[in-house]
Amino acid sequence: MHMKALSVHALSVIVITSCAGPRAYRYTNHVLMPPGVRKAEISARTVTLPLAVMCHVDSEAVMIEPSRREVRVTVKPGELRAEPAGWLENWAESLEQRGCIPIGGGPILAAQVAEIVPLERGIAFSLLHPPERDYVDLNAGSRLKAVGPLFREGAKPETRPSSPLRRMQGR
Repeated sequence: MHMKALSVHALSVIVITSCAGPRAYRYTNHVLMPPGVRKAEISARTVTLPLAVMCHVDSEAVMIEPSRREVRVTVKPGELRAEPAGWLENWAESLEQRGCIPIGGGPILAAQVAEIVPLERGIAFSLLHPPERDYVDLNAGSRLKAVGPLFREGAKPETRPSSPLRRMQGR
């Protein structure tokens, strides 16, 4: 009898976890699919994030319901896609200014919101970066890769680059 109960429990765990969808990001048909999402066409998705948020926020694209040490975030991808470039960054910045999230938490919240729902290539980047800004803030977790030789300030165009090791040592 114990073995039968154990096998029923194991089967239920397998069924429940397989219904949740893949556990890794996938890139399918030009759409970045977050973990747990099975198809790109969803009307909304709600997740719980471990963030301290002090205000209830309800916009067309994003709804936030604070609960002690975590927050329930509902994102509607259709409405989010319709927002102008830079909207997520500006939205999160306004939450910082209102005292809803700690100072410096805006970029983190905005990036997490952009990763909740499936979005086409470039849409998330556009929502996170206003077009009038000609630079990208490098936040924690950002990576920067130099693709080409690096020259000292004032070097002439015909100057040959120094070795990578010498550049790294500051010589």
